[in-house]
Amino acid sequence: MLGSDANEITAYTYLHFTTVCVLIDRLSTERASQTSANDGFFFPYVALVSDRDEIFDNADFITLHMAATAENKHGIGAREFARMKKTACLINTARGSLVDEAALIEALRAGEIAGLDATEPEPADAASPLFRMENVIMTPHCGGSTKESKSRSSLGAAKGCDEVLTGKPITSPVL
Repeated sequence: MLGSDANEITAYTYLHFTTVCVLIDRLSTERASQTSANDGFFFPYVALVSDRDEIFDNADFITLHMAATAENKHGIGAREFARMKKTACLINTARGSLVDEAALIEALRAGEIAGLDATEPEPADAASPLFRMENVIMTPHCGGSTKESKSRSSLGAAKGCDEVLTGKPITSPVL
């Protein structure tokens, strides 16, 4: 998890559920070694973990906020679902290809819970069993399409262009 969406969800979760949030990714680990806890990126209730199994073993909610790459395609599958608590919830607001949909359907049939925003393919096939499962919440992949988010995205893109064109350090790299 990295970026404003992940940071906002982390803060909201801590404030409303009084939980410790964990995050794991290469950039967070790199930034942790270069960042002080008081600069606004890391929160006092965020713990970095080096083993992603720890997340699947312990989390009540797992939210996905990452780009889809060849390396992480179907990176969450049967092995990860088997590790999750029976009451855990997977919320994919990123890309459908991050999750092995066949393994997800099997885990749901076995009694797991999930919340989905992204499916593979996008949009979801109308014949998908996910639409008929009582333990699935499906939404169109447009939850962040608000007037405010579009304004922030436009300003962020303009800032990024300015940073590149003027040789300033890039504050929000897209990898």
